[in-house]
Amino acid sequence: MAQVWRALDLTLDRWVAIKILHGHLADDASFVARFRHEARAAARLNHRCIVSVYDTVSTDHVDAIVMELVRGLTLRERLEQQGSIRPARAVEIAADVADALHAAHLSGIVHRDVKPANIMLADDGRVLVADFGIAKAEGAGDLTATGSVLGTAKYVAPEQLRGEHADPRTDVYALGAVLYEMLTGAPPFDSDTEAATALARLHRDPPSLADHDAVVPQWLDSVVTKALDRRPDHRFADAATMAEALRQGTAVDPGAPLVQPDDSTTVLDLAPPQRDTSADTADAAAPRTGRRLMPLILFLLLCGIAASVAVMLFNDDADDGATGDGGATVDAGSASLPLALIAVAEGRSFDPLGTGTPGENDSLVPLALDNDPESAWRTEGYRSATMDPKDGVGYQVSLDQPASVSAMELTSQSDGWDASIYAAAEPGASLDAWGAPVATVSGGEAGTTTITFEPVDAGHLLIWFTKLAPDEDRFRVRLAEIDVFG
Repeated sequence: MAQVWRALDLTLDRWVAIKILHGHLADDASFVARFRHEARAAARLNHRCIVSVYDTVSTDHVDAIVMELVRGLTLRERLEQQGSIRPARAVEIAADVADALHAAHLSGIVHRDVKPANIMLADDGRVLVADFGIAKAEGAGDLTATGSVLGTAKYVAPEQLRGEHADPRTDVYALGAVLYEMLTGAPPFDSDTEAATALARLHRDPPSLADHDAVVPQWLDSVVTKALDRRPDHRFADAATMAEALRQGTAVDPGAPLVQPDDSTTVLDLAPPQRDTSADTADAAAPRTGRRLMPLILFLLLCGIAASVAVMLFNDDADDGATGDGGATVDAGSASLPLALIAVAEGRSFDPLGTGTPGENDSLVPLALDNDPESAWRTEGYRSATMDPKDGVGYQVSLDQPASVSAMELTSQSDGWDASIYAAAEPGASLDAWGAPVATVSGGEAGTTTITFEPVDAGHLLIWFTKLAPDEDRFRVRLAEIDVFG
């Protein structure tokens, strides 16, 4: 439809982008009239997430729009280069796009062509929507007559295909399709031909996110499902409501159970969960701390008794290993009784030996810290327990603030794994940078393994798995909960 050029505005001494219509469109007087009208309407939009339109140019056989030059990638380029986007970032992008759409809707403009190519990810961190009004100028209200479904078939709403009136809910549908693609790496409908792709949405609901092996919070699955409803009345009433649902879900329930590839999708109510606010912060924290500390205290008391018996029964050459809850052998130094649960700020995967896409199931990382033993971060699946040719893979924990650390509890859903525990003031980019391990675990089993060691001042800890557990046709470890004590 157009070519985009970078140009220098000599009057204001700034770089701009100029979109120049192709000649065959510029020769169509009715199209040019609509184009100019919509360009002027788009120029009135002023929003942080909308590419600013500065001016229009009209000369003999040349019509163009002068607009803000955005340095960065389109969302389409980002998806083609790196594939799907982690859920937290996808939500941020979709919420900003929804804000931009709502601002346009309030000004009477329905975009009608929301797609990854029209969403900019600027180098300065902004998310911007471009080409407001252009799809309408092309006559997108009658796609079958104009053929302009080409290029938008993957995102066009069913009512557009039927030639019905487009309203804000039309853009909500398209944004739902874009969000679906961000989460899965593929659009919800993608057939061999553009016509088949467009028509599929008239008769079918999109495949479940889980069918694409997408792992997302259930509340987010609900948002996508609602936005992609074939019936406009069943979607979000407007883009602002969708943006609120996205941000509310992130803020209220960041650690919801995930949709696993081998589970069926459950659509949840979008209303925020009711929370008991009658107790103060200390009372609210007590159940978790008490539940975690009790096995640890019992374990250490048993270790003390076992040590006394060992002194009486064995000589000085006896093995001094300790055993955790699940029966794992824990090689660690002695430690004083840890009574304080140390706050963890965040977790992340640690895969310095990996190739290709960095990280190790990064979208699942929060599940090891969500206080829900039913959900778990897991390593990727490997063909051997020792991950050849890699030496291991890990999970890094960053504390809320540096502290004296002397114990960890790892709750796992896997049997037969080995790991080493590292502690450091600053995280290392390589395993060697973490120094020597403070403890090792051999034969970790499903359940809670308690690991104690000599107190060490640290701000970060690393669980480095050197042997994975059998898991279906692969080897992996499922780590459900991590607690740190000092």
